[in-house]
Amino acid sequence: LRFSVYIYSHDGVGAEAHLVSVIVSSSLFTDGSSSNRLRMGWFWILDRLKSNSNLPRCQRLLLHSQLPKSAKEYAETDVYSPAIIEDLTELGVFNPDYEGSGHLADIQVALLKSAKAAEYDGEELTGFSLKYSFEKVSQVTAVNAKFTNLFINWNPDAMSTFFEAKTELLEFQQEALRAYDQFSALEIRQSSLTKVQTDVEPS
Repeated sequence: LRFSVYIYSHDGVGAEAHLVSVIVSSSLFTDGSSSNRLRMGWFWILDRLKSNSNLPRCQRLLLHSQLPKSAKEYAETDVYSPAIIEDLTELGVFNPDYEGSGHLADIQVALLKSAKAAEYDGEELTGFSLKYSFEKVSQVTAVNAKFTNLFINWNPDAMSTFFEAKTELLEFQQEALRAYDQFSALEIRQSSLTKVQTDVEPS
């Protein structure tokens, strides 16, 4: 799966976020134990905002995981997302038979019954400890989470612009919700007046 969010103005100013290769799997065993696994491949946030100071920008990747190429290489062409998607396509990420990737994160949650937990060999969940006693519990939850590098290309001016844009977007959302509430209230009031006029019969 691929999740993408685009927030742009009519003149092409904005930001976008992408999460590629999200695989969720679940297993339920006859003894009541279960296992759930979440794997995420690649993630990046692209900043196309204009700063108030109009300083030159050589890197637009604000935040990203390990990508097929270095952030510097994508910055040299100033293409970014289309180029990243093309590189991932060449790796076969979007093929129907692609099994998924844990380049960004690999999280597994196992719900084990006490007997199974006591005999657990720890092969599936690295670092699982057998020194605890499970005799007095009905089930044990074992969590194994692996995360890779997440890079932040820190630019004070860019970060300031990004958070300013976020604040403006939230303010716009609040204004839109207030306008919607007022419109809904007006609509209800008009509906009530129409009903009253309809119910009044001439004497």
